[in-house]
Amino acid sequence: MEQIEEELPKRYLHIAHAFDVQVSGRRVSFSYWQRRLVELTRNRLVVDTKNPVKAAKDIPHWKDVDTLDKKIHYVLDVYFGFDVIRCSDKTAKNHATLLWHSRRSGRLIKHHKDGRGEVKLDSGGSTYSQGLTIIVDNFDGGLPLNPTKQNFAFGERSHGFTHHSNLMAMLEAATKAYYNFHFDASYKSKAILTSRVCSLKDKALDLVFDDLEAEAKIHSISDCDFTSFEDPAWTFHGSSLQLKRNKVQMDSGVDTLMSLPTTAAPETATPKTVNNVISPAAKSPKKKRQLEIPGSDDSEAEPLPMSVRQKAVHEGFKKRAKQSEKDAQERERVSQERARVAEERARVAEERARVAEERARVLQEDLLEARSSVEKFMELYQQNKLTAKNRASSSSKQETDGLKQKLVDTDRKLKFFKRRSERLEQENKDLLDMNESGGGGNESSNAEDL
Repeated sequence: MEQIEEELPKRYLHIAHAFDVQVSGRRVSFSYWQRRLVELTRNRLVVDTKNPVKAAKDIPHWKDVDTLDKKIHYVLDVYFGFDVIRCSDKTAKNHATLLWHSRRSGRLIKHHKDGRGEVKLDSGGSTYSQGLTIIVDNFDGGLPLNPTKQNFAFGERSHGFTHHSNLMAMLEAATKAYYNFHFDASYKSKAILTSRVCSLKDKALDLVFDDLEAEAKIHSISDCDFTSFEDPAWTFHGSSLQLKRNKVQMDSGVDTLMSLPTTAAPETATPKTVNNVISPAAKSPKKKRQLEIPGSDDSEAEPLPMSVRQKAVHEGFKKRAKQSEKDAQERERVSQERARVAEERARVAEERARVAEERARVLQEDLLEARSSVEKFMELYQQNKLTAKNRASSSSKQETDGLKQKLVDTDRKLKFFKRRSERLEQENKDLLDMNESGGGGNESSNAEDL
């Protein structure tokens, strides 16, 4: 359940705070990226699905989309930011992550943990890293999806190749413009950029574990006023679409909760204005509504008391520890019980083997006795038969009938002992076969008895 609570805000972008979604009695706030991404910036792209962007004289601005043919143009929101928690985690990869969300709920349909190759960015070293996160929001449904809504279907649409090429070219140019803007403002040093991002780790943790009252003030991502590109100037460098690097400027938004701090310039660095790029610290933010977030003040303050969610997380850890201890004790008890049952089964098997040996001995004695009786009565039968034959001519009828009856009785007893001998032979054979098979029948009987 904790995994579901953690994954839901990452998989759905546009669930408003007015919807009360709860998991295990705890409310889920769908403001995952707003509280993790530093310099969260929105760039709105106008994508042409029919005409190659290389043949266009001017790339239309999203504000002019109403004047365009909506059958072949649509607006795509792309969000950029640096994931400070992922950048600060030395065990995690902090390469550029690419996420594709679609439709009005903003459901996650595709995730590239290292999206640099997908967007045709330089994938060597730590370039385009620092926890860079690229979120493509297909809110209006302009991207073609397959029937399962788990992947794209450009090949099933007319001009699908052109559509895909235009989309990736604009996404590549916008990503480079965003990263280079902050890279240049960090004196073109990836180490300084990384340091600036990681310096906001404590502030990000305060936002992540903030109480529900503060989360209620964070709007859905589509309703927020984030920092945005200010009148981007598209151009071509050879066959590559680009945003002019020396003309890129950012329009600060009040809902971008974390901004990169200023840093002292290294001795060999140029002033803060690098290649005429305005540093984010030098821009004056708009005077719009302000979001009061505990810990957002850069001045020194006393440590905040443990919030409601932090207490819940702490209590959850304690409960899980107690439950783990109980589970370990239960596993130990079950192991001991199984060992006892195994010993009892071994004892029963030994007892059954002893009984089988005793039974075999008795059967062997009975068999020998039966064989002796058969031989004895066989001899007696032959004698009676011979006596009856010799006296048949000289004896009276009464004596002859008596001898015949005695002969019949002897024959009946002989047949009886023959049948007994055969039965004992078969029981002895079965017992020997059972002993040779390793007592498998005993083990099954033991299992049934237990």
